[in-house]
Amino acid sequence: MVWRVLIFLLVFTVEVKVIAARISLPAVKVPVQQPNDCLKSSDICAIKTPEFGKYSLTLPGADIILDANTTVVRVTSTEVKLITGTLWIKSKADTKISTTFGDANSAGEFWVRTDVDKMLVSSVEGSVTLTGKDKKTVIRLDEGEENWIGGIARNGESTSGVPKAIAFEDHLLRWARLYSGSKTQFELDVKSFHSRWSRQLASVADYHKQLADRRLKVIDEEHSKRAQAKAQEEARSKELRSLYRRKHLLD
Repeated sequence: MVWRVLIFLLVFTVEVKVIAARISLPAVKVPVQQPNDCLKSSDICAIKTPEFGKYSLTLPGADIILDANTTVVRVTSTEVKLITGTLWIKSKADTKISTTFGDANSAGEFWVRTDVDKMLVSSVEGSVTLTGKDKKTVIRLDEGEENWIGGIARNGESTSGVPKAIAFEDHLLRWARLYSGSKTQFELDVKSFHSRWSRQLASVADYHKQLADRRLKVIDEEHSKRAQAKAQEEARSKELRSLYRRKHLLD
């Protein structure tokens, strides 16, 4: 058992070093803006990054790193609308990221991505509140969890997934693309996150087990009720048959 743990740690360390050695995306000093030079003012500003470049958008209470091929609209000093792409948000004050499918609010560190039919959110530090476009679907993500919210279904409610532990390897690759620190610091940060992620993985597993146990209990109770109702119905039918036979024998 010990040697398996040692091999896992060795493979993990080598993997982190390999990813850390990758060249992260170059930073773009001046992205495409509409209107021109709107970043210099506090007005609404649309921003787009190139195919091979990242950009750091600074708000009063947050730093938002835009991945390549990402388009956003800075709506206010605390709200950014994500049109397409990926954002890494490191906030100290409540920051709102809005999308076509809903909003993500947090005063911590989180990621927001858009897909064709949903937005995907990962909480790295602190909690994140997801609100669907229906304004009724509200999901809380704890540290180390991720989830998605999609379009509105026929019942008028936003579709959504179930919170689960962040997909570590996928997250690591996205992180390496946008990381700006040294390789050594990246390794340290990844190991720190991996420790928190492992604990969250166990916590989420326990949570889903509890959900499954509750669901099985409900199924057992429903099965018991149906069995009881069937037994009562059979007893009633037997009683009616008995009454029928006695009546005809007396006649």
